[in-house]
Amino acid sequence: MAEISRFRLVCAVLGALLTGPVAWAQQTTSAAATQAPPQAVPAKDPLGRDTPRGTVLGLMNAARNGRDEVAQQYLNTGQRDRDVVDLARKLFVVLDSRLPARLSELSDRPEGSLANPLKPDQDVIGTITTADGTLDLVLERVNRGAGPVWLFSRTTLEAIPDVYDDVNLVASACSRGSCSC
Repeated sequence: MAEISRFRLVCAVLGALLTGPVAWAQQTTSAAATQAPPQAVPAKDPLGRDTPRGTVLGLMNAARNGRDEVAQQYLNTGQRDRDVVDLARKLFVVLDSRLPARLSELSDRPEGSLANPLKPDQDVIGTITTADGTLDLVLERVNRGAGPVWLFSRTTLEAIPDVYDDVNLVASACSRGSCSC
């Protein structure tokens, strides 16, 4: 009888020793499984170029306040120095005079509006009438420094000097009283 008690005692101790690590491993595994791995949070762009709306509003604000060094950072261009400052000013004049006042409709999502699934890194923010027809004002998402940002596209920027000249012609004619503005 004492042998049976001792046998039960040995079995109980062995059972506790063998199941303890298994139970502990299950607890740590289930705790690790319930905790989501930390997500890499993309750094916020200090100029607000994370979204199409942020890019348009940021450029408009910087140019309106004469902050040329900031305004030029919204353009995807290879131009430098005074040329890019001049281009940013011309873009502001064109946007201010021709872009429909529907800025609240611009996408405020980092991925853009995704209106054209074939071009997910482009967002058309508006279409304006020019002397040569219509011009889509396009932003493009490009990787700069800490992550992707939305900038005015090279194609849009190439057309801006001519559109600016059109705007100035109309403004000059109106100031002389020879238009129906």
